[in-house]
Amino acid sequence: MNARGASALAGALWMLFAGCAVVRAAPRAVRPSVVRAATTVPVLAAYWESWDDTNPVAAFGPLASVPSAANIVEVADFEIDNGHGAFYQGPYNAHSLQPGAAVIHARGGRVFLSIGGYSSQWGVRDPASFTDALAAVLAANPGVFDGFDFDDENIPWQDATPQAGQAEILGLIRAVHARWPRMPLSYTAFVMGAQLPVRWNEDQGEDAAVLREAGSIVAFVNVMEYTQYSGGRVWAPAGSRPCRWQPGAARDCYLEALHEFAGLPLAGGGALGAAKVVMGLEVRPEQPRPPDLTPAQMGGYAAWLRAHGYGGVALWSIDRDRPGVSAYPRGAYLQAVAGGLGLDPGL
Repeated sequence: MNARGASALAGALWMLFAGCAVVRAAPRAVRPSVVRAATTVPVLAAYWESWDDTNPVAAFGPLASVPSAANIVEVADFEIDNGHGAFYQGPYNAHSLQPGAAVIHARGGRVFLSIGGYSSQWGVRDPASFTDALAAVLAANPGVFDGFDFDDENIPWQDATPQAGQAEILGLIRAVHARWPRMPLSYTAFVMGAQLPVRWNEDQGEDAAVLREAGSIVAFVNVMEYTQYSGGRVWAPAGSRPCRWQPGAARDCYLEALHEFAGLPLAGGGALGAAKVVMGLEVRPEQPRPPDLTPAQMGGYAAWLRAHGYGGVALWSIDRDRPGVSAYPRGAYLQAVAGGLGLDPGL
């Protein structure tokens, strides 16, 4: 990692892990509960969908049961889609998230509110109304949320032009950052979102303009590899040489996409950098397509990311990491990814 990348990562992780003890060099894996800004700490962000702690089939239903390897727990998905404030999708939030959040905070982890998702139509796009709604959510859940994740999968193609949609999401990000400057933001991007020209009906290129302006204020970008099949085609990076969606391939499409994001130019100069790029991996795809990644393959990617200075891994979703959904024991994917990142699995 070069000096620019190390500096960018340090700044982002200061917000994520401020107040924790510095990790000294050691031959064993380090627990995410003791990391802070000056340390090159991988992100292991786990998306958690159970909400009310009563889901009987989730791998880690109660929020407090999420293993400590997940140093960021992304509570998903949250919508702000009416004119009267915020609401949760479905019959969620029947129970308080405070006890589970307290357990995560006690070990040095963070809880992010993930806004958007595949089904959210983003009905509220006025920055003032949007931030007022978020303020109401924070007030109703004191001590729970430490940051926000912008998972915009719909705005650009809902507008007349992709530029209008990009401007809207950028305005919301800036408004949230201005109101809560000490709460870190993550941004979820399509795997083809950095590649120009823009083809917004295929999600291509739609993230480049947003990150050009907002890349300096987001803590990390989750590049969702599980969106590789979009618009009825298999995405491929720029250039004439073919790549393969296969771990260990000479030219691996997964890694080519991350490289494109790392090289995105920022408006203030420089590039987004590998340290802010996190690879989004999916436990047994909800829309199956071959090949599904095994825990060992995900662990291999995690190790590669760590060795090459990338930010870490975002896992969608931790609820699915169980027998009956995957073909592996409970927590097998999380354990493999944590091992590849050099984190204690906490299982």
